[in-house]
Amino acid sequence: MLSKTQRLQTNEFDFVYKKGKNVNTEVGYFKIAKITGKSKISCTVAKGELDKSTHRTRVRRRGYSAVEKYVDEIPSGYGVIWFLPKEAINVKHTQLKKSVQKMIQSLDSV
Repeated sequence: MLSKTQRLQTNEFDFVYKKGKNVNTEVGYFKIAKITGKSKISCTVAKGELDKSTHRTRVRRRGYSAVEKYVDEIPSGYGVIWFLPKEAINVKHTQLKKSVQKMIQSLDSV
């Protein structure tokens, strides 16, 4: 799990959600927007995707574990929200990592 300082706060989350640009990947999609300060990322799963909160939490934790290895590669000044689908509960960890790498490569276009 990422530390609290590396995750988006509520007001930053709202800003990225409204102003961010979409980047589609194999596993879910990302919303990316420029913010002040160091980069922050949040993983989220819609309640409509998975009804049980325990399942949503499991998927979010899988997303955070994939992001942890690449968080230092994200340049400063970006806010990122990763919207994970219900299929992410069964996806291999390597596919999650590939999605994060694709997101990092697409930061220049935002």
